[in-house]
Amino acid sequence: RRREFSNLKPDDRFKFVESLLKILINYGAIVEAVVIDKERYWKTYLDSSSDKVKRWSMHILLDRIDRMLTKRDSLALLIYDYEGKKDSLYRDLLMELRTKGSIYWPTLTSRRVERIIDTILFTPSETSYGLQLADLVAYIVRAKFETPDKGGISQLFKYLEELLLDYKVDTDIHIIQDSTIEEVNKVRKIISRYSKCTVIGLGGGKSIDVAKYSSFLEKNNFISIPTSISHDGIASPIVALKDKELKPLSIFTQPPEIVIADLSIILKAPMKLLRSGYADIIGKITSVRDAYLAIKMKNENINEYSLFLAKTSYKIAIKYSYEISSKSLPGIKALTEAAITSGMAMSVAGSSRPCSGSEHLFSHALDKLFPEKKSLHGEQVGIGTIIMAYFQGINWKQIKNLLKVVGAPTTAKELGIPDEIVVKAISIAHTLRKRYTILGESGIEEKAAEKAARIVGVIE
Repeated sequence: RRREFSNLKPDDRFKFVESLLKILINYGAIVEAVVIDKERYWKTYLDSSSDKVKRWSMHILLDRIDRMLTKRDSLALLIYDYEGKKDSLYRDLLMELRTKGSIYWPTLTSRRVERIIDTILFTPSETSYGLQLADLVAYIVRAKFETPDKGGISQLFKYLEELLLDYKVDTDIHIIQDSTIEEVNKVRKIISRYSKCTVIGLGGGKSIDVAKYSSFLEKNNFISIPTSISHDGIASPIVALKDKELKPLSIFTQPPEIVIADLSIILKAPMKLLRSGYADIIGKITSVRDAYLAIKMKNENINEYSLFLAKTSYKIAIKYSYEISSKSLPGIKALTEAAITSGMAMSVAGSSRPCSGSEHLFSHALDKLFPEKKSLHGEQVGIGTIIMAYFQGINWKQIKNLLKVVGAPTTAKELGIPDEIVVKAISIAHTLRKRYTILGESGIEEKAAEKAARIVGVIE
C-alpha cells in the first residue's frame, strides 16, 4: 500500500523495491509498454477529448498484447486497474476489436484481437499483487524520464537494467562489412545458434538491411536502431542488397517490430549521410507520380493510402528543409519522421512501389555501371529525381533548389561520376526491374538522355 511504503526509510524502501524486482525477474515476467504523448494527441489529433486519447491508447495496448500472444501461441486473461466509468468503454472496445479488427502500425491492415479471452477484468490495484508489481515497474520507468533525480529513481532504474543483464541474455555482435547476400548468410549462421532470438540492426543502412533480411529469413524478431538517416529503410519492410555480381536487389521482407531512433545520436551523424536521407525522401515526388502513371497506363493495383503516406513523407522533409540544413533538433526529428512515414507507405503497399520509381531505377543503374563510385544511394536518388521530374514535366528546378538548400549533390561532378555514365544510366534504367515508370518499356534514347541531363544541369 502506498501509505505504508511512503513511511519506510529510503534504504528500506530501496531494499523493498529490490526484492519485488527480483520476483519479477524470477517469474520471467514479460513487459509490453505503450507510451502515448497525450498532450500532442489532445492538441493535434483528438479535439482535446480525454476519452478518445484513452480509447486510442487502449486500442494500441490490446493490439500489442494480442500480437505478443500470437507469437507465443498463448492465450491470456486481462486484468486491468479499476477505471470507474471507463470500464465499459474498454470492454466495448475489446468486443469491437474482436469483431471488426484493429488498425495499428506497422502493418496498418485490419486484424482481429483473438488471444485475449473473456472480457477485461477490472479490480483496484491495491487488491492485486500483479497490478502492484506492474505499477511499480511502470512508475520507475516513467519517473526515470520525467523526474530522473527525484527519490533515487535513477538508482532504481539502473538496478532494473542490471537485473535484466543478470538474467543471462546471450548476445552476439557482428560487424557488417557490406550489404551483400554473402554478409546475410554470415549473420544467419550466427542466428541459427539460437532456437529463438531478437536481431538488432544498429547503425546505418547496411547494418539495418542485413539484420532485417537475416531475421526475416530465420523467422526472428527485428529491432531497428538507426544511428543516421541516410535513406528511408529504417522502418520499411524493404531491404536493398547486392547479389554475387553486385547487381542491386530490392526484397520485400517485414517491417521492424520496434524502431528506436535516438535523436541525440542521429544529430551526431555526418551531414553527408543526413543530406542523402533527405534526397532519398525527396525522391518520393517522382516515385508517387510514376505510381499514378502505372495505375492509368497499366491498371496496376496500388494502395491509395500508401501513396498518401509517401506524399506525406516528402512534404514533411520539404517543410523542414532549412532546419535539416542547419542540423537542428526539429529538422532531424522531421527527417526521422519522414523516413518512418515512408517505411509505413511501403508496409501498406506491400512493396516499395510508392517510394521507388524511375529515380531509384536510375540510382540502381549507376550502381551497376560504376560500382567503384563513392556516392551514397540517397545522393544518387536526388540526382535521379531532378532528371525524372524533367521527363514527367514537373518543376525540376524547384527540386534542384530543395537539394541545394541542404547541400545535397545536384550534378554528376558532385557525385564523382563521369557524365557518360550518367547518360548511360538514364538509358538503361528501365531494364533494371519490371516496374512501369515515366521511362516506359523501351527506355530513353541516349541522345535524349544526354539532352535532358544537360538541360537540368546534371552534366556539363
